[in-house]
This record gives sequence, structure tokens and C-alpha cells, in this order.
Amino acid sequence: MSDQKDLVYLCCVTEGKLWLPDRNLPLIPRMQLTHWVEESFVIGHYDGYEIRYAFSSKSAAMREDFDSLRSLLHLPPELFNLAGRAIQLDHMRLTQRYCCACGGENVFDASHPAMVCNNCQTVHYPRVSPCVIVAVKKDGQILLAHHHAIKRHVHSDRRFCGSRGNTGAVRGAGSQRRDGN
Repeated sequence: MSDQKDLVYLCCVTEGKLWLPDRNLPLIPRMQLTHWVEESFVIGHYDGYEIRYAFSSKSAAMREDFDSLRSLLHLPPELFNLAGRAIQLDHMRLTQRYCCACGGENVFDASHPAMVCNNCQTVHYPRVSPCVIVAVKKDGQILLAHHHAIKRHVHSDRRFCGSRGNTGAVRGAGSQRRDGN
């Protein structure tokens, strides 16, 4: 049996999706990292385990079992947020490939984490897109809705009904009002 310090969570991201064998974040022995990915970067810790982000897989077995972050809604919030961070870092790596100062190629630098230009050494941090989230609450309950086009029992704030890229969904069935905290 592996010691806890020898195990790591692997967040391997491809095209905005995570590798989720058995529909969960893989907790693998550190020594097996080189079997699965070329390189990985520590992006945080959860419950004594390192969380590692990787963007290039080596194994043919990893070509399947990719799914969206939404499929991890069952995880504890801290682990879910770190998996989301891996997806955000991958988005940054793909959308900020070239330096806006000189046009040189940027490379991912985990020490920041940011993209750094190979040519002029300019550091490009992730783009921030601030937003405000508002929930309708009354008497300790929150208003949720179920869009008629969605067959699954997924409810969300009314602001997401009919919008593409809904990431604010909450699992539930039946009622349109749920107790909120």
C-alpha cells in the first residue's frame, strides 16, 4: 500500500476537459506520473495530497474518459476548486500562447503561475473576468429553476436558464425551491 505522501491527484486537461477514470479525479502513486504525463505542475494541496496539473498525456489509455468539471460536483469544494483551477490554467496556456509585447512564444511557468515570453521574458498572468453572482433568497430558501430543454434533474439559478455554458447548476430533483445556506 502506498504512503499518503507518495500519492498525488492528477488533473490532466485536454480541450477544457479533465481525465476522469471512474468519473473521479485519479489519485495515483507519484512514481507513476511519468507513465501518464510528460510533465506536471503542483497547483495546490488537498487533505495532505499534492494536486498536479498536466496538459500533455503520454498514455493511450488516457485518450478516453475525459469529462467536464460539472461531473465532479460531488467532490468536496476545495478539491473541486483546484480541479477548476487546472482547467483555468489550461485555458490560459492555450489562449495566451504568444506575447502581446513582442509576438514571441510564451511558455507556462508554474512558479508564477503564468505564461512567460521566451523572447522578451514578459510575464503574462491569467486574464481576469470578474462577475457578480446574485441568488434570489427568501426565508432561508433559494429560488432554483429547471429548464424544459434539460432532461436530467439539474436545477440552477434562474439566470442560467437558457444560457450556454451553464456552470452554476445544482443537482436536485422535483421542487424548484431548495433550502439555501
